[in-house]
Amino acid sequence: MKKLPLMLGLLAFTTSGATFADDIDWFVGGTLGYQKNGTDNAGGYDDDDGVYGVQGGAYLGENHNHRVSLGYSFNESDTPIGHVKLESIIASYDYMVPFTSNGKWSWFVGPSIASSKVDDNTGSDSAFSWGGQTGVNWQITEHINTDLGYRYMSHDFDSDDSVIDDSQQVYMTLNFRF
Repeated sequence: MKKLPLMLGLLAFTTSGATFADDIDWFVGGTLGYQKNGTDNAGGYDDDDGVYGVQGGAYLGENHNHRVSLGYSFNESDTPIGHVKLESIIASYDYMVPFTSNGKWSWFVGPSIASSKVDDNTGSDSAFSWGGQTGVNWQITEHINTDLGYRYMSHDFDSDDSVIDDSQQVYMTLNFRF
């Protein structure tokens, strides 16, 4: 959890710019998707299962083409070496690129950092995680939008026999903007 202050500082820094002061749209929402965890240890297995989460953040800038978010992600699955649970607090930045004339559809891409915790049959371990995401965003109404995205995260767990080295997600969000 030593990385949490760093993530919160990054989020505060990116939302405090004077150029964004009048052009902030806040949002909260949920995530549902599929996650595949992989490792080079324990026989090199992969496992996959559902991923669930919540997030909040802000769209910034005159055209809302910058997005910052802080979220919680949860995944658990039964693997060849036992039951594994992965939880992450994720800070993300996305650059939004509209690709329709009305701006309702955008492509997004950006980096993420996280504080992750894994629990398995041997105990628990915490790690700094990093990665990125890309996808499309659809502004359904003035206050509701959704993402269809892909995220890759690399986990730096301390244990040499960690049960998870990386995670890949295909996810969908539903967000309420205010």
